[in-house]
Amino acid sequence: SSGATTAILVSMASVGLVSVENSVSYLIGANIGSITTAWIVAVKVTSFGVFMFTGGFLLKFVLKNEKLKKISLFIAGLGLIFFGLQMMMDSVSFLKEHQKAFVFFSGFDASSSFVSMLTLVVAGVVFTAVIHSSGATAAMMIGLVSTGAVSLHSGAAVVLGSTLGTTATAYFASFGTSAEGKRTAFLQIFINVIELLAGFILFYPTVGLVMKAISAYSLNTGFAIALYLRLLKIMLALIVFPLRKAFAWIAERFIRKRFRLIIEPINISPVTADDTPEKIKEKFEPVIDLCVKYTTDMLGYSYIGIKK
Repeated sequence: SSGATTAILVSMASVGLVSVENSVSYLIGANIGSITTAWIVAVKVTSFGVFMFTGGFLLKFVLKNEKLKKISLFIAGLGLIFFGLQMMMDSVSFLKEHQKAFVFFSGFDASSSFVSMLTLVVAGVVFTAVIHSSGATAAMMIGLVSTGAVSLHSGAAVVLGSTLGTTATAYFASFGTSAEGKRTAFLQIFINVIELLAGFILFYPTVGLVMKAISAYSLNTGFAIALYLRLLKIMLALIVFPLRKAFAWIAERFIRKRFRLIIEPINISPVTADDTPEKIKEKFEPVIDLCVKYTTDMLGYSYIGIKK
């Protein structure tokens, strides 16, 4: 999940563990890493999900070593993810037999209509933003393309839209964070907009290249979506990585640090003779914390005044 990675990265940047410039490299890596989901679905590894979950769950009660217990729980959780992806892919297989649904989807054929391609891209953005997972969107498209319910061009258009829809997770994760956290979320959206535009401009040549590769090696059409995603992410890395310093500069100029205005009154609870040291500490700790905030702000505003 690139969305989960980005959400963690936003938190790390917010507290100063990762610089804004370095976060660009992490974001590129997260984008490339998200392709794994599509490949897992394409090569049918997800069919082992039930066995992984069952085995990992049972081993938790059999094993004595605590580290091995943690590993077994990890395997069980991974098995659940695989099983969920398999369910998503299987859930759309009925569309091939469902005539009305088939007619509806065939009405948006990105291979023959630019408007249909644009519509499917927007649909991919909205759908992925709702479910917060571009990997799940890719899994469903692999299922649809494999069954023939959707053409390769149409599936690729939805997957292209999912690259921007997945940024919704980073956007929500940035609420309440510092300027650095907001800058990281902004960079995730900014980078994925570039990916969307590049993919949009080179859509037909890229899909054509994928189709040639699939036919040359006689691969399943499900591989085509995974291969298309791979080309898309490589293209993104080639565009963004050399310009990461410039992107960090743009983020810093676009989102500036703001000092909070504290208007909370300082209320000190009265101390009585019956209060224990612990009780007194409990009364004074919030007041001390508030005084530290006021002092920090006063120093910050004094620094701004001196600089100006």
